[in-house]
Amino acid sequence: MFYSYKSNLNAIIFNNENKWFPYKYTINSVYKEKKIFTEVMWDKKTKDLKFKLKPPLNFKRVHRIFEKNLKKVIDPITGLMRVIQNLNTNKSCSNNFKIFDGRRRYDVIIKPFGNIFLENDRPRAFKGNAFVCGIKFYPLGGHRLKSRWNPKNDKFSDIKIFFSDTDKKLNLPVRMVIKRWFGKIVVRLLKENT
Repeated sequence: MFYSYKSNLNAIIFNNENKWFPYKYTINSVYKEKKIFTEVMWDKKTKDLKFKLKPPLNFKRVHRIFEKNLKKVIDPITGLMRVIQNLNTNKSCSNNFKIFDGRRRYDVIIKPFGNIFLENDRPRAFKGNAFVCGIKFYPLGGHRLKSRWNPKNDKFSDIKIFFSDTDKKLNLPVRMVIKRWFGKIVVRLLKENT
């Protein structure tokens, strides 16, 4: 709505001894008619990574990503799958991750806020019991040098993800609420029209 931006994301992950690991994370984007390609690949045995960026990061605009911060990192989709797995197994979303998506490196801490009953505030939106999880991001590289965002001022309650709490074994994210300086964004998972 605000920008001329289109993107396609593809993640290949695998489960080993009941834990999710990344294998390949690719993003193809178009922003202001400029193509942006990002690919990160992890070695399945060593967990070392290689990445390709076209165009490369512009360090006049973004913070540098240091090699020392690229150890034991995972992609955002693997992180989400680990949260879902933890909810399924332990009924808790408590977690922390070292995330690298090829262009940004940040730490994520997820904190449980308990359970609530979500009303379907839109047609086809989820209605039922949900786990509420708060998220904080700690940028370590790739974020803009000039930005209104000050991560030190963020609270866990600024970004909340609501996961379904049903009898099924899969607790999916059904809603996200993001509070920012310009207002509030709400993202909902909607049931398909039948």
